[in-house]
Amino acid sequence: MKKLTILLTLLLAVTLTVNAQNEVTNPTQEKVIKKVSNDTYTVEIKNIDGLLIQKGEYFRSGNDLIPNGTWILYAHNSTDILTRIKYDKGQQLWLETKIDGQFKRMDNDAIKIHQLETKIASLEKRIDSLD
Repeated sequence: MKKLTILLTLLLAVTLTVNAQNEVTNPTQEKVIKKVSNDTYTVEIKNIDGLLIQKGEYFRSGNDLIPNGTWILYAHNSTDILTRIKYDKGQQLWLETKIDGQFKRMDNDAIKIHQLETKIASLEKRIDSLD
């Protein structure tokens, strides 16, 4: 049960972090992107009070900016790191999130397996409801 709780927490962190990286929909947040080199950009997302929520790096591939390097998600109104995700030009390599004061890491394969297990369970539930 503890393992399932950890996996669900990590999956939630992945979902929230990926969504936050790609789109800021809350008008009380400020997303600042700065060009570092020809293909590298830094990004900082701050809340209405100017506190850093998230920071990371983008790599330019054609006209697209894709996550690269280590992205950091901070705890609410704090400088404490909640989640770190490592990308290599858009490819997620691993995810670490703080659970009970310690970082737990999942590699990309473990994340994909968990996502597939969740999807299978959802599909099985839909099939059962058709009967």
